[in-house]
Amino acid sequence: MQWELCWQCDCVVHHQDSISVFLRINMEGFSMKSVEGPLGDKLRKELQGFYKDFIEINPGKMVMPSYYPSWHERYATFPINKDDTWVITYPKSGTTWMQELVWCLVHGLNHEAAHQSLMKRFPFYEWDSLMPDEVVYVCRDPRDVCISYYFHSIKLDGYQGELSDFVELFLGDMLPWSPFWSHTLHFWRLRDQDHILFIRFEEMKEDLPAVVRRVAAFLGRKVNEKEVEQLAQHCSFSTMSNNASVNHESILAIDNERAKDIKFMRKGKVGDWKNHLTEEQQKAFKTWTLKHLQGSDFPYYQDYE
Repeated sequence: MQWELCWQCDCVVHHQDSISVFLRINMEGFSMKSVEGPLGDKLRKELQGFYKDFIEINPGKMVMPSYYPSWHERYATFPINKDDTWVITYPKSGTTWMQELVWCLVHGLNHEAAHQSLMKRFPFYEWDSLMPDEVVYVCRDPRDVCISYYFHSIKLDGYQGELSDFVELFLGDMLPWSPFWSHTLHFWRLRDQDHILFIRFEEMKEDLPAVVRRVAAFLGRKVNEKEVEQLAQHCSFSTMSNNASVNHESILAIDNERAKDIKFMRKGKVGDWKNHLTEEQQKAFKTWTLKHLQGSDFPYYQDYE
């Protein structure tokens, strides 16, 4: 595959932040329309700094930016190579963290391109028709995702509502790249396939060296313990938050008082939702979570007692 954003490498690396990387879409019944209803109106009103409007894609009720239709044909005909590696997440689930780890495992910490912007050497690409050969999927507690996504949306997307409004949009699956649970559970069901590596954000926080070893083994990359230690240090929150090539502080930030003190890499913590969600919101998350997990063997993020 030839693509200038991939630089020179023996393994093309991409990032996918969309829900729609689900095998081949059955084009029969495929449709796109403007988001509708009270939540659609709320989304348009409160998230208008970067996005102009939003559409619903079916099947799946996926929410995408309004510019998606003009890109769809390019996505649907984009060639995927057998040696491609894709990192796939719902937004704010450890995306940049895993991107940097995968890139460094593929190319090495001392590669001359390592100091270039991650956006250049590991491009985002929204895709909707093929499942590539190697997929590293990262999920995160949706409560922490919601809080992180809220501050991210203020920082980069010009979100104008309050946290209570954002929680309502999140639980209503009315945010860009939603819905959350169909995104996560699809890859959970595929987790035992050889070309899928399913990792949780919380595992990365608990034991990053162990995750480095798992990702290296999945990618077929041999690393010794010294390299594992170096990679874990390089990908630590303290290092990455001070690494201008990965923290995205200079891109697309909204210039206003509300956004100026919010960092792209804000906290990177597990359980920060406890500092923000009200008791009523926690109950709403519980109802929403248990509804979507009915009939699933997905065991995480159900600690509501």
